[in-house]
Amino acid sequence: MGVLPVDRMMLGLTTHNDTRESEKFLRLGTGVYARQVTARRAPADRATADRATAGQATADRATAGRVSAGQAATGQATAEPPLRADAQRNRERILTAARELFREQGTAVALDDIARRAGVGAGTLYRRFPDRDALVRQVIIDGFEICLAAVETAHQELADPAGALDRLFRRVIEQRERLVLPLIGGPVVHDPRVQQLQHAIRDAVEDILTAGRAANAVRDDVTAEDLITAAAMACRPMPHLPGEVSAALAARHVAIYLHGLRPEGALPLPASAPTAKEVGRHVAMEGRNPKES
Repeated sequence: MGVLPVDRMMLGLTTHNDTRESEKFLRLGTGVYARQVTARRAPADRATADRATAGQATADRATAGRVSAGQAATGQATAEPPLRADAQRNRERILTAARELFREQGTAVALDDIARRAGVGAGTLYRRFPDRDALVRQVIIDGFEICLAAVETAHQELADPAGALDRLFRRVIEQRERLVLPLIGGPVVHDPRVQQLQHAIRDAVEDILTAGRAANAVRDDVTAEDLITAAAMACRPMPHLPGEVSAALAARHVAIYLHGLRPEGALPLPASAPTAKEVGRHVAMEGRNPKES
């Protein structure tokens, strides 16, 4: 399932945010409402929407925490003021609902369904995330940051590389409900923040593997790409299974995989390892409609 761009005219919602407008949006549907909003929206409103979009993008860059000091300083100067407590709660509710529905139905799920599950109006969702790509991008960045935190913790445990790998996989699996890595499609793979996070994760995993090989705790032919792909596969959603069954299966898969990393009695691996580029595309684009490739 790919990321399907939402009509940019939805930005009209950022300047027509009262209850009547939200109800009208839900009643008329995307196309009719967007045409009506566009017809009556003044140039000043258009400029306000553009500034809101730019401010959201700048805030996202700062949130990702992977920009230079100079860029961060610029972002602080142009970003919107900090969200009020209620606005921040709404944002988190939207992201939580998006994660759940992306795992259940894929990223092509209707944005109105996400707003409904979050318990917010359509206008509230579009003020925070002006289109589908913006929402998907934030969900995936949040997921990569969770992975990076787990990898960095394991990186501090290199005195016991085998244990570090075991704990790394288990930390990732424990957070799998917040990870939608195998479902992401569209332009997210080209986002510089996503790429920076992917590179940081890959480099840290390679350091852990290097320590494991030196300690004879990990077989020599295992690559960082093998581990990253295995983690993504272990986090695949299983929405038709009860939560406890899904968790047990994921834990068993991890245990089997970790056992296979040991060098004792290991048979040669079939084929060659995937490249970093191939894995990056897999993690960010798995689940796309083949017609969209």
